[in-house]
Amino acid sequence: MGRTKRIARAVAAVIAAMVCAATLSGCGSFTMTCEEYGQKDSGGQASAIMRMISAHGYDWSSSESGTISVMGQVDTYCGIGWGSGATKNMDQRIENAIDWDAVGE
Repeated sequence: MGRTKRIARAVAAVIAAMVCAATLSGCGSFTMTCEEYGQKDSGGQASAIMRMISAHGYDWSSSESGTISVMGQVDTYCGIGWGSGATKNMDQRIENAIDWDAVGE
């Protein structure tokens, strides 16, 4: 049941952030660490994921499921569970959780 709530919360956060953040842009690397990511609430985490996706030249709004998948990969990499902060890879950048060469395949 915890996983279902986590997914529902992530979907709600992504949808809310998509509505609020219509003009995201960026280029280059994204330097947020797992520790910094883990200190954010779910809305802040969703916003960070969208900024990171944009920083890598992808349109986060083109695939809600893709954005949620990236969020799940980052959560796993950073050791984030239901209601907890980061527990792994604290000083590593969250972008390291993603195989950017495989995105969109």
